[in-house]
Amino acid sequence: MGIKICLAIVTNRQVKSQTVLSLANMLTQTNHEVYTVIATEGYTIAENRSYCLNRALREKCTHLLFIDDDMTFPPDTIEKLLSVEKPIVGVNSYSRKLPLTTTIGRLHPNGSYISPEDATPMPESPFECYSIGFGIALIDLEVIKRMKPPYFSFKAHPSGFTEEGEDGYFCRKARELEIEVWADPRIEVGHIGEFIYKKE
Repeated sequence: MGIKICLAIVTNRQVKSQTVLSLANMLTQTNHEVYTVIATEGYTIAENRSYCLNRALREKCTHLLFIDDDMTFPPDTIEKLLSVEKPIVGVNSYSRKLPLTTTIGRLHPNGSYISPEDATPMPESPFECYSIGFGIALIDLEVIKRMKPPYFSFKAHPSGFTEEGEDGYFCRKARELEIEVWADPRIEVGHIGEFIYKKE
């Protein structure tokens, strides 16, 4: 069976025009079968992602590629993510705030979590990490056979604020099953806000 990618656009608003352009350019650069779904159901982003995952499984896709509605990325994003050959692969994107803060939770050699605020230089080649943001993330759907739902959820802090987002939740569940989570910092992406948040 060949590779069939479910391209999942997660949005509860209009997709940014720069994102549409990035998507169009990317789809001209892959020879893999691509099935596209736009999250139209679900009250939260966790439910949006669950909806996309269920559609990917129903369509017998081999991979699920999440791309949020406010990301920019190069045309060869699919090929680069696949080339890492890991079950879960993301990119080094940044939250929409200053100073720039990565969405990657890095992995200490002892297996513990390194906060995105840590000033340690980011590796320049693909590396295993604790968690990734799902603004752009590729999942080999074989991993779902080893996981139990809910796949995406939130963990609340006693204060009422969110302590763990739906993407961190998924990564933590995967790591508990010894499923590796990786990031490819070579893929230059932008996060669209008041301007495009990215390294220059």
